[in-house]
Amino acid sequence: MTDTTAGQTHPAADQLRGSAVMLAAQLTTAAAAFVMTLAVARSLGPSGRGAYAFAVTVAVFISIFSHAGLSASLGFHGARYPWARRRLTALYVGTAAVTTLPLTILVWLAMRALTSTDAPAFDRSSDILVLAALAFSSSLFDGTIGIQVAARRFHGAAVSSVLATALPAVYAIVAAAGGDLTVRGALLATAAARAVVGAVGMLMVLRSTPARPADSEDLTSRAILDHSGRSFFAVLSGVLTARADQWVLGIMAGSAPLGIYAVAVSMSDPLQHVSGAAQRGYAPHIAVARDVGADLTERTIRGLLVALILGMIVLAPTALVLLPVVFGEAFTASRGPFLALLPGAFGLGLLAIYSVGLRSTGAPGQSSAVEITTGATMVALDLLLIGRFGATGAAVAATVAYSFGGGLAMYLYQRRADGGRWTAVIPRAADFARAGRMAGRAVSFARGRRAAGRLDG
Repeated sequence: MTDTTAGQTHPAADQLRGSAVMLAAQLTTAAAAFVMTLAVARSLGPSGRGAYAFAVTVAVFISIFSHAGLSASLGFHGARYPWARRRLTALYVGTAAVTTLPLTILVWLAMRALTSTDAPAFDRSSDILVLAALAFSSSLFDGTIGIQVAARRFHGAAVSSVLATALPAVYAIVAAAGGDLTVRGALLATAAARAVVGAVGMLMVLRSTPARPADSEDLTSRAILDHSGRSFFAVLSGVLTARADQWVLGIMAGSAPLGIYAVAVSMSDPLQHVSGAAQRGYAPHIAVARDVGADLTERTIRGLLVALILGMIVLAPTALVLLPVVFGEAFTASRGPFLALLPGAFGLGLLAIYSVGLRSTGAPGQSSAVEITTGATMVALDLLLIGRFGATGAAVAATVAYSFGGGLAMYLYQRRADGGRWTAVIPRAADFARAGRMAGRAVSFARGRRAAGRLDG
């Protein structure tokens, strides 16, 4: 892919191509993760699957705290200051390396103090090292994806994402076939894949770091740490928002309603992947946009909303038919929560783009405030609705929270953009026509023909 320094690729074409590549990678990664889940669940049963999921979730939270928001600065400053990528990654990796083990020990002690029995999959002190290795490898891998996207190496980021998920899945299948699969083995395989893929991908990007131009503006450590600190709660709250509804539902209503809701969420995930891919394609471009940031953001939002509308037209009837067929008649009840979740995809899309837009235009604190407000709104509505409506209440809470958060993020961004109009994000006929041309080229490519012409803006 063209780096930020090359300047030879049309920005709109580069952004669309990057989003398309990342969407394909996310869907492939989701398939590999499903294979991993299936292998672990069938070999180790519910307790083993729960122990693996618990460890991975804890490791992700440790990794977020270990780099203290530097992942946001890595993506933003890595795109704006290509010559500083080595310095940024050194700071990121060094911070994670120093803080991961102490944080893991603190988390371990907290879990032992708060539970009457050992935490799942952690019955030996040596498991602290397993958890720490998984947390650090997760930080390394996330940093690699961040710097690859910052450099607009979308194909490299896509390959890294797929390999980091597919390699542990292959190990799990082979180990399960031989009767040798364990929770510890699955965790170590996941850690090893993330570490190796992360290290290789990061070195490939840094190897081609350009020299600093003589007329470039300075990038101080204070600026890096300030942006990271103000972005930290946005990164943390984003993870909490994605998980909070399921945690609250499980505590309030038990495992059966949570299972119904989890299946509904999994069926709506393709729409979230669309938003995530659009966000990845948008992030490096808004970081370097000086005078056209508002136009870039509005065009991105319109394209994303078109993709969500078209995706919803296909997904909704398909999921309603397949839910009881694929998962069993017991999951017919997932249809209600699934339908309630669909409108929230639009709010989540707005939140994904405008939150990054705020962080990349000098307002990471506002991005954090939006994410925190969204998460708090979701939890408050969960407490209000789950007791009476169960899984459907959790779905309604998620949709309302995402819609509110997306609207708030759009308002704050447009206020910074000096009078942006909310009507500017409403899709136009030209946006649907462009989507049709892109779909036609994708079909032509799939049939082995080179798509003619050049993507326009």
